[in-house]
Amino acid sequence: MNEILKFFVNQDRMLGRNERNLMYTLKYNLKDSRAIADNKLFAKRIFKKNKLPIAKTLGVIRKKEDIESFDWSKLPESFVLKPNKGYAGGGIIVVYGEDKLHSKEGNRVWVKQNGVKIYQSDLEKHIIDILDNKYSLGGTKDKAFFEERLKLLKEFKLLTYKGIPDVRVIVFNKIPVMAMMRLPTVASSGKANITIGAIGVGIDIGSGVTTGGVYFNKPIEIHPDTKSKIVGFRVPYWDQILEISTKAQIASGLGLAGVDIALCRDHGPTILEINARPGLGIQIANNDSLKERLERVRKLKFKSIKHSIKLAKDLFGGEIEEEIEEITGKTVIGRYVNMNVEVRKKNLTVLAKVDTGADSTSIDSSLAREFGLLNSFDEFMEYYKTQKHESKNIESYHLESILDFANYRGIARVNNGNGTSIRPRFEVTIKIGNVKKKTIVNVIGREELKFQCIIGERDLNDFLVDVEKKI
Repeated sequence: MNEILKFFVNQDRMLGRNERNLMYTLKYNLKDSRAIADNKLFAKRIFKKNKLPIAKTLGVIRKKEDIESFDWSKLPESFVLKPNKGYAGGGIIVVYGEDKLHSKEGNRVWVKQNGVKIYQSDLEKHIIDILDNKYSLGGTKDKAFFEERLKLLKEFKLLTYKGIPDVRVIVFNKIPVMAMMRLPTVASSGKANITIGAIGVGIDIGSGVTTGGVYFNKPIEIHPDTKSKIVGFRVPYWDQILEISTKAQIASGLGLAGVDIALCRDHGPTILEINARPGLGIQIANNDSLKERLERVRKLKFKSIKHSIKLAKDLFGGEIEEEIEEITGKTVIGRYVNMNVEVRKKNLTVLAKVDTGADSTSIDSSLAREFGLLNSFDEFMEYYKTQKHESKNIESYHLESILDFANYRGIARVNNGNGTSIRPRFEVTIKIGNVKKKTIVNVIGREELKFQCIIGERDLNDFLVDVEKKI
């Protein structure tokens, strides 16, 4: 069946809002627990008491008189302003930095995530709207509070437009049953809010790998703004996310909860909020029925957090390694791989270490000598020290006797804690599994280390790295 047709046919199985409210929200989420979820500051106190990670609260304004006495000078250059009882992302303002050129005492000026300036006086008016219950759930009395702005994790840079993505995990009966990632777009003005145009991306519970996206209720695989592929991305900290979301559901007292977690550059997984009435767009993102998953765990007995996560992975980890490879077109590899290195007609297979923190692939000088690329690493370094101020086009017969000029591709200068190191670069052919490609490798003296080769990020585009898998 055509994948798009299958996508819309499967929506007939999806849980509806009325079913959610009648069968689950009212039955399993008692009034007191719903009150916790609907009060962000109260929920944060509960999470803090249970030693769960939350964003730092910078200040609370409970009544209009507090606006005049509030010390605006203590606010940092970036922060988030939220209504305490807001819903669906309404009333939230994200400030990315301060416009110091126009800021002055009594009326500071900041810049929002969309680049628009916002003045202190604007924030004061917005706070009045919050206190007047403009954004509160059910129009109840509200408060405004400032919170630290979480910083973008580097792994998400190509997957998001400006704002910070988050992960929503639906937890029922203390078992994570469904998850999705929400990616900001131009349409959502940099906010991770699906109702205004963010992308919902389904996540395989077992592996933490994204399986498909939905944008304005249409299936997609490419981010419309960044043009990056959103399918096949392995969400960092996946086991921690499942553990934190399960503990949050237990701490809140809710039977069915949607736990929103951001992945922060400085703090790692951090709870944004918990929802007693989680939206149902998560089903479309996963192209699966939430109701069917809820029914599968409704009568299961909870033993421990570890047992809960294992159950979730066993029940809903539908994408085994081969299926993930089929969906993404990428090969799953572990922290170490057997890699074949070929230079002209000579090839050797070495055990290589996968290092996503390294930019380029590097090989040991002893391996380079085996291929005839570098006869003497020490002699090359001595030569470079004496010749580094001369023109790059001037090569002596002495250097030609040290290097294989057929594959020589210049010099790499690498800055590290010990200063700047110099590494000759060569073109070689590498093969990992069925993937074969030409690449440029740096040569470095690695005699004292365990691996003759480190595979860098540039050569990992065709692979998904499973850090829990060794080889």
